[in-house]
Amino acid sequence: METFHVDILRQLTGHAVAFIQDNQSLSLKKGTLRGIHFQKNPFAQAKLVRCISGEIWDLAVDLRPESPTFGQFFGVTLSAENAKQLLIPRGFGHAFVTLSDNCVVAYKVDNVYNKDAECTLRFDDP
Repeated sequence: METFHVDILRQLTGHAVAFIQDNQSLSLKKGTLRGIHFQKNPFAQAKLVRCISGEIWDLAVDLRPESPTFGQFFGVTLSAENAKQLLIPRGFGHAFVTLSDNCVVAYKVDNVYNKDAECTLRFDDP
């Protein structure tokens, strides 16, 4: 299975993201919440997320104050079975909850991790 092709991404989104790193996380228990997280500029990251084992409900929330969709979110079920992926642009927060045990989430990012730029929001922040 081909999981990433820059030309297909460009066709679907109108631009290509230059990914520089692949990351992976493991959540052992169903119902694990990975809360809304993001990095502030200049370390903001675009992410291409997929679930390679188990099933998650993945979401992106628009945190760009100047955006007409500020505060709105989009969620989708990602699983090993459906092989869907979610592209999360820079300026968006990312969160997911596991819908099964033993979830492995893999994601590409287009910027390096910077601890000082890391931010989180409460899931119920107005």
